[in-house]
Amino acid sequence: MKLTEARSTLKRMPVLGPASVAVVRPVRKRAFPGSATYWEERYAAGQTSGAGSCGPLAQFKAAPCADDGAHERHRSFSGFVARTYPDWLPIEEVANPHPYEGDGTTGSLAHFVFYERRPAS
Repeated sequence: MKLTEARSTLKRMPVLGPASVAVVRPVRKRAFPGSATYWEERYAAGQTSGAGSCGPLAQFKAAPCADDGAHERHRSFSGFVARTYPDWLPIEEVANPHPYEGDGTTGSLAHFVFYERRPAS
C-alpha cells in the first residue's frame, strides 16, 4: 500500500481519522513554517538556494544570459504585445529589486512591465 493510499484510508476511519488529522496537522505546520521563513532561515545560516545556484550547474543555467538573451526576450515580448494587442500600452516599468549579478547565487532576470488598455474611441 502506498503512503497516499494509507493516509486516505486512515482519514476515512471513524475515530482514528479525525484523531490523526488533529495530531498530524499541527506537527506538519511546526515542521515547515512556510516558504518565506524557510528561505530566510536558510540564507541567514549562510546556505545557498541549492545546487543550481552555485558552481557548474549555475554556470550552465546562466550561459544563455551571458549574451544578454534576457533583454532580447523582453524586447521580443514587448514587440509581441505591440503587434498583437495594439490597444494595450506600457504604462510603467518596475526595476528588478534583485537583478542578476552573474555569480549564479543571487538575483533574477525578472523585468516587470505594466500594461494598460487604451480606452476605445
